Formats: sequence, structure tokens, C-alpha cells
Amino acid sequence: MSLYKRIAYIAHYQCQDTGNVVEYFSQHSSHFYLYLMPPGYENRPTIFKHYTNGILVDEKEVWGYKGNNKIIIHFYYYYYYLVFLSTYNIRDTSIIVSYPLFLLFYSWIAFFLNNQYIFWIFDYFPNETGFMFIYHALVNFYNRRLGIVLYLSPTLKQLHPTSTKKQSLIRKIVPFGIRDVRPRRYPQKNRIGYIGTLTEGKGLFLLLKILQENENIYLDIIGNGSLRSSLEEYTALHRLSNRVSFFGFVPDKELHSITKKWEVSVALYESKPLDYTEFTDPGKIKLYIQLGIPVIMTRVSLMHTEITANKAGVVVPYTQLGFVKGLKDVQKNYTEYMEGVERLRKANLFKDIYRAAFQFLEYHA
Repeated sequence: MSLYKRIAYIAHYQCQDTGNVVEYFSQHSSHFYLYLMPPGYENRPTIFKHYTNGILVDEKEVWGYKGNNKIIIHFYYYYYYLVFLSTYNIRDTSIIVSYPLFLLFYSWIAFFLNNQYIFWIFDYFPNETGFMFIYHALVNFYNRRLGIVLYLSPTLKQLHPTSTKKQSLIRKIVPFGIRDVRPRRYPQKNRIGYIGTLTEGKGLFLLLKILQENENIYLDIIGNGSLRSSLEEYTALHRLSNRVSFFGFVPDKELHSITKKWEVSVALYESKPLDYTEFTDPGKIKLYIQLGIPVIMTRVSLMHTEITANKAGVVVPYTQLGFVKGLKDVQKNYTEYMEGVERLRKANLFKDIYRAAFQFLEYHA
């Protein structure tokens, strides 16, 4: 069994893999510290947690700025990070961060508190102007400077090469993983489902147009976002309300009760010049596989290669006709696709991924 001394992790609430990281390190570390910050568009508290040998021994909620000014929001992110270090006297600890903001002045903090910093790069945003120019500059700077850098996908590793040849550097690809759960499923023919943020580039209006042309298809949408009101208005205008259900974000128990009825899941990413999807690891698709649902997706995400190789779903063009053809292909060989989903699930269990990836942090009592 893998054992770690002191680990701290800093993440947003809605980062797809946060729960898996917390479960793994809290159960395998003598001390595990968690700093959860709300996304900038959510009026929720910042949360601190402390686990000792797998047991939650302390939890704190901290309320601060409730406005929308991005500069002030990031100031508070960093301020609460310093409060977090102080609250639990975090020293002699390996600190995992995915956002370069928390690496500012890291060398001074590491010097005084003897902490070790691990940069886990999650995202790449093609837009490199304004604030994003600063973001990318920081990512590239710390990617070159830190001794330990992890990348969520092979694409991110290619985008952020390290020129130095020092043997002491650790550079690894550590993707999102899947929980070892097997919820019972009772799929209903032609019931499809989507999980994720309701924003541009996710093919949501394309799905509604598909329903307009195919009166036997039903759609469940789990998630929230800036497009929700527009999607609901479109649904009502085109008299689709009896076949489209909006659930918002739901807890795990309710998630399983909804998704067990889905015949297929969808990830119709739209290829756009400034879209980040192709550069990262698609947590949405990993979640579909975890839930045991075949996937119909476009080729934008790198995950399409694993979906195709394992026959865990089909890759389709970003068109109504392409989706309908893909749905029929899955329906025709449904048992075979379900077996492919199970193969892919077993190959992506997060405990196995983390056990192999974080061997360099282990100690033997």
C-alpha cells in the first residue's frame, strides 16, 4: 500500500478530478491538507480541510469577497492560500497546485517552511492576449523552474517542454482517473445524456436541433452555465419540453438515478480556434465511462483515440446526420460497446494511476 507523509492539495470545487485526488491522498497520507476555492462566478465559501490517517479532523469555511471583480477574486485566492498555510502550520509538506497563482514567491515559502511544490498543469488556453498572456508566461516560467511538474495530457507536455537536461527533474503525464464503481444500469432506448457546464462549444444547441428532427429521442442535461436560460428558452419555443430535462448539478446519488436510464452519453465538442478541449484530459468522458455509458463524441478531444481503440463508443462528425448514424451504430451492437466501456474503465482506475504516478512521494515507515 502506498504511503505518503504530508500532502497538501489546492483546487477549485468543480475540477473534475478533485474528489478522486482527495479520496486517494486523504486515505494514503499521514496528514492531508485541502484548500478548496469556489470558481470566480460562484458565491460560495472557501473551504479548508485537514485529514489525519484518512480521518477528517478539521474543516473550516471562510467567507470573503462576494463581487465579480476578477483581480479582487484572485487576490483573495492567494490571501486565503496564505491563511491556509498559517491555519494548519503547513511545513515539511508536498504541495500540489494546478494554478500558477499559488507558485508566486514559492521559493521563499519553500525556504522558510521547507515545503516542496508540485505543479500539475491542467489547462492550456489558445488565447494568449491580455490576462492569458500573463497566465501562459507564468505557466512556462514555473514549468522550466520547478523540480516536479506533472501534465494532465500528452498534449500539455508537448506544449510545455523543459529544455534543461538535469537528471533531478521529474516530468510525468498524470491524467484524470475513474472511480471503481459499477452502478446498475437500466438503459432506455433513445434516451441520451449530457453532463457538464452549459457553455458555447459543447454542441448543446446541435443536440436540441437533433431532437427537433428526431421525435423519438429524449435528452437529459446535468449541469449549469451561462447558456442554460437560452437553452431552456429554445426548448420551450420549439416545443421540446416533454423530451428535454434540465437537472442542474446534482449529488452522486441523484446522478446515478438519472444516468442509469441513458442509452448513450454525448460529448459533441465543437472545433474552434480558441477552444481548450483538445489540450486537456476530458473529465466529462471519463465520468461517462465510470458510469458505464457508451459515448458518442466528436474528434476534438484526444480521448477519441481510447474510445475508438476500446470500442467504448463512436466518434462522429459535428453534424446532425453524423450523430444519428453514430447512435444507430451503438444500438446495433450495444453489448459489444458495453464491454468496451468496461475495458476502458479498468484501464483508467484513478487509484492505479496515482499509485504509479506518485511513487516518488512514498516513504516506508
